[in-house]
Amino acid sequence: FAEYKTWLAGRTPLPRASFLEELNEYGEIYLGFPKKTELIQISFSEHEKRFFHIIENLGISTVYPLIIYIYKHVADDIQRLSFLKTIESYVVRRNICRLTTKNYNNLFISIINRFHSEGQITVERLQSILNEATEETNIFPSDDEVRTAFLERSISNANAKEILFCIALYQIKDKRADISSLISKKYSVEHIMPQEWETNWNQQNLDDAARVKRNRKLKTLGNLTIITKSLNSTLRNAAWETKRRTLEQYAQLHLTRRYLTNDEWNEETIDSRANDLSTLALEIWQKP
Repeated sequence: FAEYKTWLAGRTPLPRASFLEELNEYGEIYLGFPKKTELIQISFSEHEKRFFHIIENLGISTVYPLIIYIYKHVADDIQRLSFLKTIESYVVRRNICRLTTKNYNNLFISIINRFHSEGQITVERLQSILNEATEETNIFPSDDEVRTAFLERSISNANAKEILFCIALYQIKDKRADISSLISKKYSVEHIMPQEWETNWNQQNLDDAARVKRNRKLKTLGNLTIITKSLNSTLRNAAWETKRRTLEQYAQLHLTRRYLTNDEWNEETIDSRANDLSTLALEIWQKP
């Protein structure tokens, strides 16, 4: 408010009125975005809703000025979705690779400024700007970097849940599926190999180096899935055979069920699943 007040202080009534009209227009655009109640249950094909679901759940509010600007100056819905898909791919890939969001406010404002100065607001120009970056604070991760992140990067439960939720949506997008939408708040993150694995998962009596390797794998996406909260509470640190039988009975999502045929769950199977999931992620979040 103080900055608005200072900026308006030296201006006459007409420019002030014009500014307020523009501000009101942006406000109406913002109010038109899908609300939290509209994002409770979504399908993969609802691209706009999926975008805002991701932005909300990954906590990337600094992108809103750019999105509002795009909605003001790009009237065509298909073109708007192209912008959203590019931005979604950019922020999700960076999230998977655990790259910082600290420079996003400067980045997205700089893109607005370039659009304004060049008089060119196209998704191709947006893609070229994002692909120009070479520093870690802004870089658009490559396919190889995403694959490596699935194998090696630890990720928080909140971020893992959103990534896995979107992959789950992608896996049920087939029109022949009897379920085509999901409610994200029904699910919580489950470590397939539990964090307290030594209780029931130490049959091999691992040495110190193997323990370090295993503990590093626990929070990578290959070992994480999403299941209903009630199911999660029953599994805890159960041995793989017990956990597998329970998941066979109750788990419905492909990203869990597909792996229940494994007789063992260990570092090798975690990496194999990570490779599978990264392939799906690269199909969803493509780099232009």
